[in-house]
Amino acid sequence: MFHVSLLEPFHGNTIPGRQAPPPPPIIVEGEVEYEVETILDSRWYHGKLQYYIDWKGCKPHERSWEPATNVVHCRELLEQYHRENPSKPSPDKVAPGGRS
Repeated sequence: MFHVSLLEPFHGNTIPGRQAPPPPPIIVEGEVEYEVETILDSRWYHGKLQYYIDWKGCKPHERSWEPATNVVHCRELLEQYHRENPSKPSPDKVAPGGRS
């Protein structure tokens, strides 16, 4: 513990062009994982469901398409995405060509 008088106000980065590094990965069930900020899109790719992920603390150019099997620890974000985008590919829909 420490006294409140020792606290100082936060001052953001004042160096132009300087960027904070992305947050470190977290360990879930012994595996390294990065935190999902937002699910932006979904698609069928070679008969497999994929999600377009915006990673927490990362830049837009670092977004990536990930297999649905890699996006299992963000259930609330998945449910929200499918609730807001009912016409997009989802695990409940059959992939084009009859594969699911």
